[in-house]
Amino acid sequence: MWQVIKASFSSIKGVKFFFPEDMPDNIVLQTRHLTLQGIPTTTELKWVDWLPNGAHLFFSPIAKVTGEDAVAQYKVTRRRSEELGFDFIGTFVVGMREMHHIVCIVFDKKDHDSRRRAHLLIKTLIDDAAARGWGEYRTHLALMDQIASTYNFNNNSMMKLNETIKNALDPKGILA
Repeated sequence: MWQVIKASFSSIKGVKFFFPEDMPDNIVLQTRHLTLQGIPTTTELKWVDWLPNGAHLFFSPIAKVTGEDAVAQYKVTRRRSEELGFDFIGTFVVGMREMHHIVCIVFDKKDHDSRRRAHLLIKTLIDDAAARGWGEYRTHLALMDQIASTYNFNNNSMMKLNETIKNALDPKGILA
């Protein structure tokens, strides 16, 4: 796979490749080196320190592995973030058959307006992604119904099946 990646990116003028051993002081590269081996770390949680009283929501759409989808997701998520007054923090994780775009919405958990804008941003991004055919692969529990409603193939047959099973197992609606 490295040869394919190297060949693809080598067409970009001035491209450089770095490995963990090349940059021991690069915290992002070192963190990725650990996490991609399955070694847990809390380093990434320092993103929330971007703001005082930092908290976060993750927006995580999946798309085809194409440059067009990557550029489109970047443009949409960055524009929406900036429209609502947030710094854009995003990264792509590319697999063999899918591309995950992890957007970290960092907000001040003690500021009402910051919380309101963060929730408006993620709800807007969910709608934007669904309109473009990008599905969310994980979300906060507060957003699960909105996400579930974006998957509506065959007259919502999967939702109907899930609701039937849920109602049979939990008729009083106690479980989330």
